[in-house]
Amino acid sequence: MDFRKVIRIFFIAFIILDLFLITSFFKEAGQFSQATTTTEGNSLNSLVKSMRNDQIQMKNLSHKTGTGYYIAAANDEYLRENVNQLEYSNWSYNDNTRRLEVSFATAIKLKSKEQPQKTLDTLVKDKTFVIAGKNYHYDAKLSSAKKIVYTQMVYGMPVHSRNGQLIFTIKNGYVQGYSQGYLSKVQILRQKKTTISELRAFAWLYQYNKVTSNTKLVWDELGYIKLLSVNGNTIYQPGWEFYLKNTTSGSYTSRTINAFTGAVIE
Repeated sequence: MDFRKVIRIFFIAFIILDLFLITSFFKEAGQFSQATTTTEGNSLNSLVKSMRNDQIQMKNLSHKTGTGYYIAAANDEYLRENVNQLEYSNWSYNDNTRRLEVSFATAIKLKSKEQPQKTLDTLVKDKTFVIAGKNYHYDAKLSSAKKIVYTQMVYGMPVHSRNGQLIFTIKNGYVQGYSQGYLSKVQILRQKKTTISELRAFAWLYQYNKVTSNTKLVWDELGYIKLLSVNGNTIYQPGWEFYLKNTTSGSYTSRTINAFTGAVIE
């Protein structure tokens, strides 16, 4: 047989073998990934069943993961530096908390107690009433008859801290004024990372014994939580916050979990 023909046959056989091994590898890798996902899903389903047996009331929580950043906000005097733009109000500034306290010269009547945002949305966006108001959104779950809360949004997520909240004081259907915190000069510190799912976060709280029997999940949300302060900045990262009600005692409690690592934030 011609030597070159033999070499060609061996070469073709070698390529076929490589393709077979590569195909087998990716097939097994895919099966492993699917098996891992299936095992995770089965584990979560088992935990959900256990929670139901413990009389834990909750909505159907999402398996979907998300994304977020480590961010830094400057510990500066942004609110005090811009307070001269406010009109029709009196103000004071707390140097320790860096919060601005504002009282209106004339109280503002709410058009609807059930939908206060119909009155306040316009005021919040008016720079003569609120500094950087366009960065806040009405937060119904944190609001009540005596206070209306607007939460600062950063990179598509709410800030879970008074440092990023605008809180209006309500009395007899009239807005008296507000207290404001604001995250300024926000910067991304690291590239985007994956956050754990809503269901995974709640399941871990249950495994850590932070969710007891006879509990109702009132609401939950993914947002930026305070991590630490360093070099004139405060660092924030995504965290899941769960607001719980004990159906036996009627008491409420809030639990927070690190959305990157799954660690409980005490």
